[in-house]
Amino acid sequence: MAAESKQEVIILNSVFYPEMVSSGKLMSELAVDLVAGGMSVSALCAQPSYYGSKRLASHIEHMGVHIHRGGTTCLPHRKMTFRMINSLTYILFVFTHLLFKKGKATLIVLTTPPFLLWIVWLLKIFRPGYRIVHLVHDIYPDVLAAGGMIGRRSPVFKLWRFLNVLFYRKTDKFVVIGRDMWQRVDALTVGKRKDDIVFIPNWNNSNGMAEISPKDNPLLKELSLDDRFVVQYSGNLGWCHDAGIFIEALSLLPEKACFLFIGGGRKRPALEKAAGGMDNITFLPFMDEDVVDVSQTACHAAMVSLAAGFSGLVVPCKLIGVLASGRPIIGIAEDDSEIARVIREEECGFVISPDDPRGLAEAVSVLMSDPGLCRRMGRNALAAYRGKYTREITVSMFRDLLSSLDGSAIPLRLRRWHCE
Repeated sequence: MAAESKQEVIILNSVFYPEMVSSGKLMSELAVDLVAGGMSVSALCAQPSYYGSKRLASHIEHMGVHIHRGGTTCLPHRKMTFRMINSLTYILFVFTHLLFKKGKATLIVLTTPPFLLWIVWLLKIFRPGYRIVHLVHDIYPDVLAAGGMIGRRSPVFKLWRFLNVLFYRKTDKFVVIGRDMWQRVDALTVGKRKDDIVFIPNWNNSNGMAEISPKDNPLLKELSLDDRFVVQYSGNLGWCHDAGIFIEALSLLPEKACFLFIGGGRKRPALEKAAGGMDNITFLPFMDEDVVDVSQTACHAAMVSLAAGFSGLVVPCKLIGVLASGRPIIGIAEDDSEIARVIREEECGFVISPDDPRGLAEAVSVLMSDPGLCRRMGRNALAAYRGKYTREITVSMFRDLLSSLDGSAIPLRLRRWHCE
């Protein structure tokens, strides 16, 4: 009797191992775990553009995952023109590679670059054996409109939205990383079954980071902040975050409280300039992966932000990292966001409107004055992480989804967080 063939999965994302940034890290971990679960997995990605322009081999194998990189350009990603050129050469590589590939496969298509799904859908005209799972990390062009980069009434926006609706209807399954995002995708997929849109959150790899208390944290001692009540913002401070609330809240913070910003982003320079020589804010660059447990626990509470208008369009991945750190969360976001929903469901912090710096300062004051509340919210955050957001839990949900593509019903646990 012939051996049962493995399900073949191809991950399409421009960033992948060893470029372990953003979605590249998550997709690399997902691929490795799917291989360990018995699937055949490969990845089609671009040449590196984050850490220099050194080109990598066109094919490497990493822990059983076959990684293919075409002759794409690897121009510095910080310039929009360069990013567009990189994206176009990557899309061309994906199309030609899959057009001439033999056999059937399930394609996990991310939103990097945003036009990738269109090309894959056109590919299905010639290769109908491909099944498409669209992993939605950002909703275009709406996210560009929310950031003021494109007008909602512009012909480009309307055409882009029309094409999205057309191609979304032809996609087999959707994976969204937030329940607010589920509602947005549902509105764009008229005629699709509700079960075709599945909520699977991002995950975090915690190595016991919550075991490091603020008073014992070596980074806080090194910064001479071990006698302060530290509220941390870690990660990118980019165009979907509002730096203004932090600037205004600085003068309202209680004595002995301070902000610690770790990371970078296009809005960080303005925040540093506005802070001037104030002694209640400290800035550090991005930290190396091997010290993330120390850096993320270098605080008594942590902030996660999303500017007004971005709810349902993006979900900050740092939310899961804060849960794993076992610290209370001050969510600076709109009430209908995934951030607000998690905080309220898990009773692990406070939700502050993006235009309320006084509310931010008051939340800091409450946590600072009530150590018991601070510890309880931190324990709730850690319990939520361990029960819902670990790598093992979320990857197993992906396995269930991929296994259901043979026509069987989506397992009940994939629908347990459906958008009631």
